[in-house]
Amino acid sequence: DGTFTNHAGQVQRVARVLEGKGQLRPDWLVIQALGRELKLDVKSKGSAGAILKDIAEVHPAYAGVSLAAIKNAGGALRLNRNLPD
Repeated sequence: DGTFTNHAGQVQRVARVLEGKGQLRPDWLVIQALGRELKLDVKSKGSAGAILKDIAEVHPAYAGVSLAAIKNAGGALRLNRNLPD
C-alpha cells in the first residue's frame, strides 16, 4: 500500500494486489534498513501515512495530504503547485 504523485501533481493511492513469497519486505522497510546501515536518519516508520507526513514536512505542496484526504477527494488529490520550490 502507498501513494504516488503523477506528472499532473495528483497524489493517488495504490494498493497491493498480490502477496509476495519468502522474505519480501515493503519498500519503506528496505529504505529504512538501508538508511540505518548508512548511518542516516530515515524518519518514516511503518506506513504510507507516516511517509506522507514526512514528505509534507520538507515539501510545502504536500501540506494537508493524507490517506484520508485522498480518499475523500475520490482517490486523487491535486497538490498546491502555486507554492515556491
